[in-house]
Amino acid sequence: MLPWDVLFTTVRDEHRGVLVPEDGDVHGITTRALRRRAVADGWEQPYDHTWLLPGVELTAEVRALAAARHVGGRVLVSGWSAAGLMGLVDPPDRPHLLLPHDRRTPGGMEGVLISRSRNIAVADATTLDRIPCSTLPRTALTLAAVGTDHARLRDLLIDGVQRRHTTLRQVVALLERTRGATGRPLLDRIVRELVRDQVDSGLELDMRRFCPRRWGIAAGPFPVPCRDGGVVHGDIVCPSFHHVLECDGAGAHMDRRGFETDRRRWGQLQRAGLTITWVTRKRLDTDLAGIVEEVDEAMSRFDPERPALAPAHDCRLVCGRV
Repeated sequence: MLPWDVLFTTVRDEHRGVLVPEDGDVHGITTRALRRRAVADGWEQPYDHTWLLPGVELTAEVRALAAARHVGGRVLVSGWSAAGLMGLVDPPDRPHLLLPHDRRTPGGMEGVLISRSRNIAVADATTLDRIPCSTLPRTALTLAAVGTDHARLRDLLIDGVQRRHTTLRQVVALLERTRGATGRPLLDRIVRELVRDQVDSGLELDMRRFCPRRWGIAAGPFPVPCRDGGVVHGDIVCPSFHHVLECDGAGAHMDRRGFETDRRRWGQLQRAGLTITWVTRKRLDTDLAGIVEEVDEAMSRFDPERPALAPAHDCRLVCGRV
């Protein structure tokens, strides 16, 4: 193959078609030759001396990769850009990069958000779809450092744990080795909340805070014994009244599969003899009084002679959290 053909194949395979002068150096093609070819073939140039090969669309992900390749060296796509690569949010148009504290940035970086750190470890880096980016714990720390809203960052972390991008243990390990880092206090508070409450959505965490003491809610996910010998976990269970508040719905899931899993879980809860109150984000924000009234009414109809619901032990998990 000719040098140009090898260059194009390599850049498409390894860098999603984002070309920088260092790629040409490897194959004996000068920057001047690259510039001439770029002009002749009409290559798109998101940053100075950073080109997209013909046919490569400038998506948010490609723009973030182009920004990282333009800077060069030990640079990671981070912040909401990294969260977008993980499928946790829609990728932002403005790339966010994480650099070592002493790394200078070249010119022409307008519109790129730059964060810096003195302690970027090997464990903080990963690769997603051929793009070098920060892991979710490091991404969360970066977002905390730029003043991200507490609730939004908490929900991101919950979603990431549920989708197995990380574990709370890994986030704690990051916090232990980044003492003094900007953003650490906020991330530490969020992790303590999640460890204490063991929730799987920000909606559930918020609902728990509004539950009156008289409901006697169980701490964390409650293993409900099913009639077939299995176990299903409810979101917010009131064992004394055999009632559960389910903080889910089609709008709370990233895909239809998650909603269908919840529907099966709800059926298991009802067959186990529990009454259910459904809570959505909109309902919690606009009709908290209605939620409280509905739960209180269900509890008023409960037979006081019926024993409290006991948690299942040593049973097969058939539906719910793992």
